[in-house]
Amino acid sequence: MSFSRPKYLFEKRKKSEKAKSYYVQKRVHDLWQGHFDQKEIKRFLIIIISTITALFLISWYYYPPERQYSPAKDMISYLGDYLKNPAGWWYLSLAFMILGFSYFPLSFYVYRRIKYIRIGPARFFRVSMRLAGTFLILVGFFPDVDQRNFYISLFQTNTLHEIFAVLYFSFTFAAFFCYIVLVAFDQFGPYPTKILPRKISTGICIIFIVFFICLFYTQTYADRKELNYPYPGIYALSIWEWALWLHNNISFYLLTIILSIKIPNVPEDYEIEEKRKKPLIVKFLNVIKERIDEEFRKRA
Repeated sequence: MSFSRPKYLFEKRKKSEKAKSYYVQKRVHDLWQGHFDQKEIKRFLIIIISTITALFLISWYYYPPERQYSPAKDMISYLGDYLKNPAGWWYLSLAFMILGFSYFPLSFYVYRRIKYIRIGPARFFRVSMRLAGTFLILVGFFPDVDQRNFYISLFQTNTLHEIFAVLYFSFTFAAFFCYIVLVAFDQFGPYPTKILPRKISTGICIIFIVFFICLFYTQTYADRKELNYPYPGIYALSIWEWALWLHNNISFYLLTIILSIKIPNVPEDYEIEEKRKKPLIVKFLNVIKERIDEEFRKRA
């Protein structure tokens, strides 16, 4: 003798599953908006940094040895040339896309902690990093296959990769100039908040300014002297591209780590946490579901 489940049991189970699905969707949305607790932000950073590093090293490993790839003469995107690096190009593209996506939740996370210094520069920092992330994803989606003079090919052919690369660096530069303004207000403003660590923040700003000036000076000098591309020695564009790219990403992740330690929670995080605890209906429906299942097993 067997019993079929009453209709109301199916309806209650359906509501329980719907509530669970809503909770998962809400949690994913919260994480995308940068609402991490201390453990979550550490896990996120470890996963992202290890994944991107591994993908870069694999792409470099597969680059043909006879071509002798070197940061002293080759741009970062050369690893993503599917004609020159047919086995490893997509690893670099994937690394760029993952790195670009990581900018979105991290920019929200950092913004919620630096907005107490000055809201205007903090907003501009957040928007700039999100736009930089968008264009970095597009850089990965449109790989570099020409390997010509960067500036000449940009103004003569307007290739998508180079346009997106210029926009990516432009917005990261804008974000770090905002960061310099924030450090100045935080440490020396009329109402210093002392949120950012003075020595580390000052060091990040000085290194960025030095690298930026060196990039501008070397490329202007090489162009004025009509040196052959790729420019020799210290004038090589690839050296300063690598230097600024590494500096900006390491500094951004370092800033995130420091803020996660110094300000683990902000008021918005507490509000989100309260909202997570609010829907007790989820727990209630789970209990009902378990009882229904148990009753059904007994009757069967």
